[in-house]
Amino acid sequence: MALIPGIRTNMHQHNQRSAGQNPREQTQVKLSQETSLVTPTPTMVTPTPTPGIPQPEMRAASSPPVAEEQPQPNPPTSKANLGTEVWIAFYYCRKTVEVLGDDGGGYCGNTKSGTPVRPGVAACPIEWLGREFTIVGDNSDQVYTCEDTGGAVTGNKVDIWVAENGKGYNFPFRGNGFIIWRD
Repeated sequence: MALIPGIRTNMHQHNQRSAGQNPREQTQVKLSQETSLVTPTPTMVTPTPTPGIPQPEMRAASSPPVAEEQPQPNPPTSKANLGTEVWIAFYYCRKTVEVLGDDGGGYCGNTKSGTPVRPGVAACPIEWLGREFTIVGDNSDQVYTCEDTGGAVTGNKVDIWVAENGKGYNFPFRGNGFIIWRD
């Protein structure tokens, strides 16, 4: 029991004050006696396991918390199975449709490889020259060959050559897609 100076807690304290003892000394003595007698003891409660129900792993209180790993569902198809992720665009020879921001076309001559542009030709990053691919989802089985390059064809981008820009704007695989390399 801690004593607070100036408050009478029992008759014994009152009598000691009357006898001339300093109540602060008495408080200090009582507190130090109580402190030495009362030592908090940590207690650990162990839950009783319930049969058939998985129990969480018990860790010591001093261990840092560890995030439990949650099982992740497997995607139906991984990117590795889909091929190489690319941005698919087009370039063309003749302008047949007016579209704001169109580059004007005019790609009617030879490719970087020296062959004439034709259906199945693609402009690719220079390190892909000579490689063949198909586009995932294209059921026509069209095989494209990287025979051309271009200033805007960098990273994972391929430009499919078409004769007219109207066909390019209607090309169903424009944008983000996947290609499967044939070689």
